[in-house]
Amino acid sequence: MCTPFTKSGAESCKHCLQNPKQKSLCGVHTKPEAEKFVCPPHKTRRFFTGVSSIMTQNNKQKLVIKPKSIRVPQQFDTSFPVSEQSVFSDGYDWEAERKRLAAIAADGVDSSHPDAEALAVLAEHEMLLKQHILRQRIRNGQKRSRSLGSVNLDDYAVYLSEDKIFDEVGTLAGSEDAFELHTKQGIRIWEGKNDKKTHRWPGIRYGMALSGELVRAAKADNPFAHAELLAFETELDTVSGALAAETDKMQQMLEQYRATGIHIGVFANAQPVLIKTSAVRGYGFRLLQLLTAYDYLVRLAKTMGLKGLMSNTASNDVIHECGKKIRGLLQGLYTSAMKIRQIQSVSRTTLLEDAVIAEKLGVAVANGVLSPLQEDVLLYRRMPAFTFVDTVIPPKRQSELYEAAVRFGLTEILSQEQLG
Repeated sequence: MCTPFTKSGAESCKHCLQNPKQKSLCGVHTKPEAEKFVCPPHKTRRFFTGVSSIMTQNNKQKLVIKPKSIRVPQQFDTSFPVSEQSVFSDGYDWEAERKRLAAIAADGVDSSHPDAEALAVLAEHEMLLKQHILRQRIRNGQKRSRSLGSVNLDDYAVYLSEDKIFDEVGTLAGSEDAFELHTKQGIRIWEGKNDKKTHRWPGIRYGMALSGELVRAAKADNPFAHAELLAFETELDTVSGALAAETDKMQQMLEQYRATGIHIGVFANAQPVLIKTSAVRGYGFRLLQLLTAYDYLVRLAKTMGLKGLMSNTASNDVIHECGKKIRGLLQGLYTSAMKIRQIQSVSRTTLLEDAVIAEKLGVAVANGVLSPLQEDVLLYRRMPAFTFVDTVIPPKRQSELYEAAVRFGLTEILSQEQLG
């Protein structure tokens, strides 16, 4: 909105009075009534310059400051908490300290107070932050006061990148998925077997939950969960490929008969079982695909056997062998998830900062309880395909992380052939 300006008892547009050349653009120069109005051309201009207001929330301006980008020249005699996500070059955890000291600062303290030095450190860093904000104002051409007193840090929300600004936006969510199963074998693979008197194995239903456990642990920066998730991913691809190969063989046989004029329909259940689940994603959906692929393979094999296109023994062998592969995959997933449950609080930071736990992990690796970590997994060079794992340990500390892992016996021992 234009700034109201009174001259000779009339309300006028200050921008037009200051810029006579723009007077012809302004449809309203004076207005007898003593009320505020908006100069149309300047209203339009203010609309575009006000687009940044979209990036405000709770009356706070969103400010992007890269980590460690505010240089702190002075040294402090007192210790203070640090964070890798700090905007200050010395790693000062400004947001945590500001929150902790807020009540103390409001009450006022003298030099004898135990937090007096911490308050002084906070004040120095806040002064540097205000100076940074003022410099940004000048670079952006904002006509505001250049006094530090004009900067109220409560008016700003600081983010480390533009992407972080959008983290507050809600995420997409699905309601539910549904799928059909035609065969008893498919339903058995879905449900699993939980008879304590015989061999027990998890079904796809439980496997989906187990894969979710591995994903959550890997996203929490647990390197062993990261490694187990990658191993499961590889095995899942192998089993899926084996089922696809067997299915293709039988499909090709049907195609050969179709070429002779015989069109063979694949057997289907007149009343398939419809199963509804909550919205499935990632590895859970891959397991669901594996389940329906197996269900279709069973239908194909039954069709081939009942039509006499392959022997009953061969038909049953295909069904049994492929089912066995899926059960092995799910049993391995169960074992992996149970391992990670025992060390769910472990992260890569633990290996750097807690020697006692790192040493215990080394014993577990030596005894074969945990698998050794490969360098490309430990250092985030190989990532899972269906979930995002953030790089928590910055690149400059990753060599230190790898050295710690080697020191505690957590890494894979390479053979001379692999080293060569």
